[in-house]
Amino acid sequence: MLPELRPEATDLIARVKDFIEKECIPSEDIFYKQIGEGENRWNSYPEVINELKDKAKSKSSRCRRPRTTCSPSSRVAKRLPRRKATHCTR
Repeated sequence: MLPELRPEATDLIARVKDFIEKECIPSEDIFYKQIGEGENRWNSYPEVINELKDKAKSKSSRCRRPRTTCSPSSRVAKRLPRRKATHCTR
């Protein structure tokens, strides 16, 4: 049995389903026409994919921030204690 989802999650699921039904599925024919056939199929990128990405981003209300990596200058790395290299001290 799955736990009950938050209202934000159920809203997101409904919006994704709506986008797939209204935008992605009707674009399948265009996609298959744009990918080509034979060897050309693997050398082309369907423009409809970029159009769908742009539509999805414009409908999104969530602020997307780039993920950060744990580098020595990050706040997390500064809080971690440095270990002494005991195996190299002979």
